[in-house]
Amino acid sequence: MTAIVPAKQESRRLREKNWRPFNPNNMLSLAEGKLHQALECSVDRVILSIDFDPKRLPFWIKKAAESEPDRLFIRRRPFGLKEMTSADVVLDALDFVGSHGKADTYYLLQPTSPFVTKPHILEMIALVSTSGGNVIAVNPAYKPCGAFYGGYQEHIRQYGDFYRPKTKPFVLDWKESIDIDHLYDFEIARGLV
Repeated sequence: MTAIVPAKQESRRLREKNWRPFNPNNMLSLAEGKLHQALECSVDRVILSIDFDPKRLPFWIKKAAESEPDRLFIRRRPFGLKEMTSADVVLDALDFVGSHGKADTYYLLQPTSPFVTKPHILEMIALVSTSGGNVIAVNPAYKPCGAFYGGYQEHIRQYGDFYRPKTKPFVLDWKESIDIDHLYDFEIARGLV
């Protein structure tokens, strides 16, 4: 089992998103929260997938990586790539994992979905295991919200995305399904913390 937490230098829709003040530090602190949630869910390894210089990472994330050297890896995605989709990020991380042991299943956890909790992650892991397919987070209108994706490595390699036969929805309520992409998402989430 491999959990992947992506973090981008810059968002096209919300400038300086990861560096904006958010409880208690900045948006990047949400990435650290997802790293710890994944580690607590007993996944084999967690990859923080970034597209910027690791020197810009806050000390608390570096400290977390130092405390779990066999399970927590920081992966700087390659330069010169087109805008990567979430599926591209998963595939890049799984290629990286090739040198650190096998990964049958993957779980992409978006740090920009601050109201997804450890119980959600555990339930998603169980659903992937029992369904034998992919799981995607959706809002109450059954629209994919981007909060998390889970599935089998062989499926994402075959199809190149998360949508395949046997894909199961994981329904989150409106608050849980908030994904911070725009300024109004950010303000709503900050008001709900």
